[in-house]
Amino acid sequence: MAIDPKDFKNEAVVSQVESHVQTTRSDVARLHRATQDIERHISRTRQNIDATLRDSRYISSEALKNLAEERNRLNALYDDADRLKNSLMKNSPAASTAAFSDKEKKEIKALYDSGLYTQKELAQQYGVSQSAISQTTKRSSD
Repeated sequence: MAIDPKDFKNEAVVSQVESHVQTTRSDVARLHRATQDIERHISRTRQNIDATLRDSRYISSEALKNLAEERNRLNALYDDADRLKNSLMKNSPAASTAAFSDKEKKEIKALYDSGLYTQKELAQQYGVSQSAISQTTKRSSD
């Protein structure tokens, strides 16, 4: 089925394409991690801009204007990322009670061992309980 790019504005065509897309639990988890990382980056950048703005007596009015514009761009980016996440999550599979595949177990173990994510965060990303993540990380280390 050939799709004309103009068809992406046609909800029926988009729905038809979405019905052919298979999304795995790992895909959903990657989506969660990516959006969390984007949100963290935006938050840290906002904090840096806000700190600079609070100390505004030491910077030029042009620099203040640039910082305010950057803050507005970040706000728009955050809103776009949030809309994208909500749209993608709406089309993602529901939380699963199926056992993790070997690939998922290795992925979870590596992410947990990296120290970047807690068991609770991984559980949210994979749509499972924290105890399922705990069991997976313990079994993988045996």
